Amino acid sequence: MNEHTLEPFKERFFFSDALPAMDNRSILVRPRLQQLLDQAVRLPLVTVIAGAGYGKTLAVYVYLRSAPFKTAWLHLSERDNNTWRFWENFVRAVAFLNPET
Repeated sequence: MNEHTLEPFKERFFFSDALPAMDNRSILVRPRLQQLLDQAVRLPLVTVIAGAGYGKTLAVYVYLRSAPFKTAWLHLSERDNNTWRFWENFVRAVAFLNPET
């Protein structure tokens, strides 16, 4: 997905405006990250911070494939300092979690 694509990546459990970087390689399950995410999801909001290309989206996606709840992955960057862009992305994510909102 490139940044000009308007349709976000959706599965029954995962919404993201950033496509997980998947290819023909096997997905590496990282037990330490899985353990940290197990602890983090007990809270209503989890932030994952790392540099570009460190595999944040894919790590969260791999973790959530077996989670019993829906999630929205909201990718934030400097462009989201633009108020309308931030709220548009946020509302789309919330609408995925609760369409009645």
